Amino acid sequence: GSYEDWRLPNMNELTSLVDDSKFNLSIDTVFQYTVSYNYWSSTTNAYRSHKAWFVGFYDGYQNRNNKSYGYYVRCVRAGQ
Repeated sequence: GSYEDWRLPNMNELTSLVDDSKFNLSIDTVFQYTVSYNYWSSTTNAYRSHKAWFVGFYDGYQNRNNKSYGYYVRCVRAGQ
């Protein structure tokens, strides 16, 4: 869009999109065009700054990995 306030969601925001009743795309259906794979959050690992947390929208799996991995992103806006 034509906005300048896009950012990565933090881990709490990203996990709030997970629908625990779904599998092989565990995200609310309102989010179209979501690939059933891992998505980065903006939350850096507290003990290893070269790692960040991600959510897998295949099954809601959460973990951390090196920031160099090529995962997807789902940006959010700062809002009002």
